[in-house]
Amino acid sequence: MSLKERDSFVFYRSWYESYKQLKDNTEKLKYVEAIFKYALDQVEPEFNNPVLTLMWTLTKPNIDANIKKYKVGCEGAPHGKKGGRPITKKPHNNPTKTPNDNVKEKENKKDNDIDKRKAEFKKLLSKYQDIYVLDMIKDFFSYWTEHSPNDRKMRFEKQTSFAVGRRLKTWKENSKKNYSGKNYKPPVYGN
Repeated sequence: MSLKERDSFVFYRSWYESYKQLKDNTEKLKYVEAIFKYALDQVEPEFNNPVLTLMWTLTKPNIDANIKKYKVGCEGAPHGKKGGRPITKKPHNNPTKTPNDNVKEKENKKDNDIDKRKAEFKKLLSKYQDIYVLDMIKDFFSYWTEHSPNDRKMRFEKQTSFAVGRRLKTWKENSKKNYSGKNYKPPVYGN
């Protein structure tokens, strides 16, 4: 589509604001007609009035920029004319590995990560061995470190807050199982 067949163009508010400042209706008509002729047919206007010349100097760059965009749109962007970049398959870092090996590696890493966090939780619970019976701590550990095979978090990690000492105390008080063998010493909080 050539520029001569162009049916529309952008008319900016700033042009209208300039137009409103003109007092004489013939000047207003010349200014608007110049915009139409230049935007649609590329006819360069000639003004005898310095005010109109100044206004045109500020208006023309906007029209030129829009014409340039229009031409690019009509011609089509050069990107993609040749069909785009060819698809290449990325080689694996290790040619002996298959994609399934990578999945297994991620699962093992996740399992190791959970095992590491379980060990840290167990270490945290070991501080309470003098206060609570070992069977109770084991049951507590088993319950709170439970996770499904696809879970990335254990049960205790899904809680918004988890104070081990308080949870153990509540566990002891709510337990239907009788944990006996050691004297129960209620923990002191605030340290």
